[in-house]
Amino acid sequence: MIPRKIESKLIKYLDNFKIVVVSGARQTGKSTLVKYIAGKRGLNYVSFDTAKYRNLASSDTEVFLKQQQPPIAIDEVQKVPQIIEEIKYIADNSPGNGQFLLTGSVDLLASPRIKESLTGRVAFIELFPFATSELKNREYNLIDCLFDKTIFDWISSYDINIEKIADTLWHGRFPVPMTLDREMTFSWFETYIRTRVLKDFNDLTQKSLHKAYTVERLIELLSYQTASLLNVSNIAKDLKVHPMTAKNYIYYLEKLFIIKQLRPFYRNIGKQVTKKTKLYFIDTGLAANMLGLSVEQLLEKGKAFGQLLENFIYLELIKEMSFSSQQYKIYYYRDDKANEIDFIIKNRFGKFIAIEVKSKSVVKPADLVGIKSFYNRYGKDLLYAYVFFGGSEVSALKLGDLTVYLLPYAALF
Repeated sequence: MIPRKIESKLIKYLDNFKIVVVSGARQTGKSTLVKYIAGKRGLNYVSFDTAKYRNLASSDTEVFLKQQQPPIAIDEVQKVPQIIEEIKYIADNSPGNGQFLLTGSVDLLASPRIKESLTGRVAFIELFPFATSELKNREYNLIDCLFDKTIFDWISSYDINIEKIADTLWHGRFPVPMTLDREMTFSWFETYIRTRVLKDFNDLTQKSLHKAYTVERLIELLSYQTASLLNVSNIAKDLKVHPMTAKNYIYYLEKLFIIKQLRPFYRNIGKQVTKKTKLYFIDTGLAANMLGLSVEQLLEKGKAFGQLLENFIYLELIKEMSFSSQQYKIYYYRDDKANEIDFIIKNRFGKFIAIEVKSKSVVKPADLVGIKSFYNRYGKDLLYAYVFFGGSEVSALKLGDLTVYLLPYAALF
């Protein structure tokens, strides 16, 4: 088993909370991780993917939990939502932490009933597909290194192996597709959408969708908006549904951890809620296969390559944020003249780093108008500015008295 960097945080949460939930998309390795932790800590383990346990728990949750004594790990707990009330009761009336380790392929807080039961009683961890630092067994944390400027301790020069990069973007970082050839990878993603995602979508909405095609088509349409501002109106027109219906469907896909929406940065918190979000997929392989792209097409380095590259780097950033002991928040920036920065990351002290993604190998000051705009407005709180670009050497550009550091994006692969 490839060690998961979230493990130390998960164990710390079990030592300090009665209930810990590991959530995330299907096939990210939640069951493997939780089985390992359960064995390590002597927890009972059951999975509600198994009909035997699911039916038993559904018929009488109290009896089930008397038979399966806490501390216990329960996989895919959302399949028996009524058990949450009994878990809440036991947690409230029993001493000791680490009583329940739960997993879910649905954001449990999407259900008002479950949200009310768990609020204030639980710690949440999201498990993503593999990060580069996990696959290469790197101990550093990328975000921490960007904030304390120790990034240069391990980034110097990198060969830009475009074939390897395109192949990684296309296969993604789900554990299984990484091991498959291209033909089997395409089949895996096709099955993933049609059997896993659509079924979970129906379970989450608690109604049977007569037109499963609508949801599959929605995911395909969203793939064309990867790393772009989300345009719900255009999607609704294509699907021939009301914009609110399209918006609700997108909401459900986010609760199934298929997509992520990135909010814009504003000092006025209200504007973050009302302005358009940017869309990213939980895995570039999923997006690439929904787009019907081949590795050869990605090698041409057209628009799709740039979109998937930005999506990949966004995922690396949020994965590393999830591992860190520090607290960070991530946004994108866009001013009233449409000058953008791909990512603004804020630490708990209200300080920022700015990150741009450029697929080209030569970056000029004219390419960095978004960073300049942000610096002019919020310069006193901007610690550092970085660009991940297609060059092979670390370099820098000056924007007035601001130094912008250029880092090879190949280092993140």
